[in-house]
Amino acid sequence: TGASVQVDPQLAYITTAWWLEYATAAKLYNYPDKSGPAGSKLVPEVASKFTVGNGGKKYTFTIRKGFKFSDGTAVTANSFKYAINRTANHDLASPGAQFITDPTGTNIVGAKDVNDGKLNNVSGVQVKGNKLVVNLTKGDGTFMAKITMPFFQATSSKLPLTKEIVNVS
Repeated sequence: TGASVQVDPQLAYITTAWWLEYATAAKLYNYPDKSGPAGSKLVPEVASKFTVGNGGKKYTFTIRKGFKFSDGTAVTANSFKYAINRTANHDLASPGAQFITDPTGTNIVGAKDVNDGKLNNVSGVQVKGNKLVVNLTKGDGTFMAKITMPFFQATSSKLPLTKEIVNVS
C-alpha cells in the first residue's frame, strides 16, 4: 500500500503513476511523446479545440466523439466534469484540489466550496452537449497546463465520488 501503488486517478501523485496515466488516460489536451521543445507544446487529445472568453475566465472545450473507457462506455464532457468534481471533493482529499482552488492562481468557480465540504458539484463547470465549460474566478495563463494533469483525465462516474479506488479489476 502507499502512494507508489495508488491507482486512483484523482489521488495518484507520484512519477511512476503519472507515467502510466500520461500514456493511457484520456485528457482534454496532452503533451506529445516527443523530445525537446516539440514535447512541451500542448496538443488536442479528447478536445478538438477550446476557446477562451470573458477576459480569460471562461474556457469552452469541444469534445470529440469516439473515445471510450475500457468498459466501452463513451467518454463525454461529463467525464471531465466528474473528474473535476471528484478532484475537488472534500472527502476524497485529492492532492489535485490545490491546483483548482488557489485564490492567487487557478481557481475554478465553486471548487473551493466543494473542497470545503459545502457542495458536491463545482458550480463553475457546466456541460452543454459536447461542450465542457470551465469558469475561473480570474484569468490564469497556467490553467491549460494544470488541466492536463492526470487528476483531470476523463473519469468514469462508476468511480465513487468520495472514496479511493484501491482495486482494479
